[in-house]
Amino acid sequence: MGGRSFFVALVIVSFLAGYPYAALILNRILGTNTSTLLEHDGRHSVLTMGPNAPRPDWVPMMPRAWVITTAH
Repeated sequence: MGGRSFFVALVIVSFLAGYPYAALILNRILGTNTSTLLEHDGRHSVLTMGPNAPRPDWVPMMPRAWVITTAH
């Protein structure tokens, strides 16, 4: 029953506050993930996704802003 009540709470948050707040909660639970990609020419790339993924220095971070998700 814990998963079902969490899903219901997430739907209620998305209706009352909007989907960005529901995405913020969901992405914080999922965390930061790293994937290795294989390009068509044989090169390997690394993709890091999540709220704690590294951001380039030129991307501004506004005061009191919440990062929902990033990719690098």
